[in-house]
Amino acid sequence: MEIMENIRMEEVVFGEDYRLNILLSEGSRVIYNMKPKLITARFRDISDKKVYTEGKIVDGKLIRWNENTELSLGEILLNMKNTGKPGENGHMGNPTENEKQG
Repeated sequence: MEIMENIRMEEVVFGEDYRLNILLSEGSRVIYNMKPKLITARFRDISDKKVYTEGKIVDGKLIRWNENTELSLGEILLNMKNTGKPGENGHMGNPTENEKQG
């Protein structure tokens, strides 16, 4: 578990389809689908695209949209499903050459 404690979120891209594209400190990316969560009271605020796209990484360990809505890296990693399909929760991999180049 110590390895996970050292992993941090470096960057998040808020996709139009409510998929978070998260660059981790060790170089891999996680695609996390937020769309199923929008029907919950907890994530209701981010169904507003303006609120959703204004999320910020805090201390490398969580994404905060407002004082009521946040998602931790630990929760993201715990909920991952290794489907191997791009865009599904848990899709994790190394950046492509295009991503590495910027």
